[in-house]
Amino acid sequence: MLKKLFAIILIGTIAVLITTGCSEQNTDNNSETTNNNNDGGNIENNDNTPNNYFELIFRGVNIAPGQSFDPDQVEGEPTIARIPSSAFPDDPVYIYNYDDLLEINVVRLNGVDTIYFVHILCESISTSRGISINDPVSSVFAAYGDDYIDGGIRMSYVMGDVELSFLIINEIVASVEYWIAGLAE
Repeated sequence: MLKKLFAIILIGTIAVLITTGCSEQNTDNNSETTNNNNDGGNIENNDNTPNNYFELIFRGVNIAPGQSFDPDQVEGEPTIARIPSSAFPDDPVYIYNYDDLLEINVVRLNGVDTIYFVHILCESISTSRGISINDPVSSVFAAYGDDYIDGGIRMSYVMGDVELSFLIINEIVASVEYWIAGLAE
């Protein structure tokens, strides 16, 4: 059932991406620290430890699956959706969408609001290693190497408890997602 929830969320966010498009352009994917949009969406390159290998800094807040989340710390008013979940029967999933740039899915784990899924929605937001939607697959290999899980059109990298996944269509990055490894299986 968790796979179905994950698929529904993925399809929904891709549909939003296709219908709304991105309002901002990515100007610099190659720098160590990039401020890719005018509203504070900083993306910082951090060290290679498991807790921050697949994180990003968005509007000054560390966004990484498995970490606690307080929406009041992120600048701006997100659109919030609350959906029931059979995977988390006692608590709903909250989906925070920030200006169609970034989507953060939060569940309550061990009494703490916890990020379990992050979806980059626009090419103006990049991973900590500078990979954005519409980048060529060769950029993913250059940034993350060739030690990945091949899922056909999906290539995934796992570090610690976090999985980073790229949906590749026609050799181009079509989607970038992070989640707590094992939860989306």
